[in-house]
Amino acid sequence: WLLTEGVHNDVLSAYSALDCWEKSGAAKRLEGRLTQREFEGIRDIIDGLLDEGPCEGISGVEGIDNSVRTFLARAKEFRLGPKDYGVINGLKEYYADKGRAGEFIARLCEDLVKEM
Repeated sequence: WLLTEGVHNDVLSAYSALDCWEKSGAAKRLEGRLTQREFEGIRDIIDGLLDEGPCEGISGVEGIDNSVRTFLARAKEFRLGPKDYGVINGLKEYYADKGRAGEFIARLCEDLVKEM
């Protein structure tokens, strides 16, 4: 439930995104078999993590760069829609400002959008 529904609430997904990421084992789940629904759940959690406004988000996740690279690689296995591309663009914007290490991830995002 945390993986697929945990960030869907009446306030902001950012409030529960970090807990959902950690408690659902999302990083580990990315490395195994995923259903479309599980992939979309991880996408929604990442979307919530990108909002660092009211609470700690993506910057508070240990090893997030590796998980994001895995998420982007796995994205090629699934049907992607507008919401997926919105999150991919959000990741691109986030990583574009992260220097050399971020440039690689931003490029992966760009490549995925081009394949659309």
